[in-house]
Amino acid sequence: MYSQPIYAESPKEEYRKVQRDIKKHKKKLESVIKQEQSVLDELKKVNLELNDIERKLKSQREKIKKIKTNISVLEAAIHKNRAALGSQNELLKRRLNALQRIHKREDEILAITSGSDVSQIIRIMRYLKDISAYDHTVINRYKDSIIALSRKQEELERSFNELKKEEANLAKLDSELKEKKKERETLLASVRKEKRHYENMIRELQEASNRLSSIIQESERRERELSKKRQSKPRPDAKEEPIQEESGFGALKG
Repeated sequence: MYSQPIYAESPKEEYRKVQRDIKKHKKKLESVIKQEQSVLDELKKVNLELNDIERKLKSQREKIKKIKTNISVLEAAIHKNRAALGSQNELLKRRLNALQRIHKREDEILAITSGSDVSQIIRIMRYLKDISAYDHTVINRYKDSIIALSRKQEELERSFNELKKEEANLAKLDSELKEKKKERETLLASVRKEKRHYENMIRELQEASNRLSSIIQESERRERELSKKRQSKPRPDAKEEPIQEESGFGALKG
């Protein structure tokens, strides 16, 4: 709050002091306004950076979600192929055992079946051998499939880990920018409070300036009137009463 001096020599002197104060506070206000604009520019920049980081984070999390889904699909496919491989191995094992037993008793079987169709027995043995060879092919195919799927899974897991690392870095930057934004908002509130203070000071000083200006104008008007009266009615024998000029404070008090 602006307080007027109690012992002012004259309204004009007090008026000049108020004008100096107004000028001084206007300079301070200009400086605060520049500071306010600087903080607003920083906040705008931080908000743009935050929007960009949050957009990247969203994209990153979508990629991570997609990779996790793909890894789950691959894990299921690998599990399925391993189960099928196990079944095929068991089937091959049984067929090989059968062939081994037939091979050991081949002479005995041929002797027993000498009166039967020997060619049919031979065809059965050849069929079992062909089936076993096919089993080998299928097993190798499952193995190759499992190897390919495992490699793909490893690639996806590497990508997943890299994305998670990048997500952590982005999240850290996001947190830092939010903290910076909070600090700038606190600073902006402080600067605006200071701005309001100077605006109020200038308004009060301007009001005081207007009152003093009115007092000075009224005083000058009275002096002119008295001067005219003295000129129109000269009294050489009468002593003129000295004109006392009210102090600015007295006039303001009424």
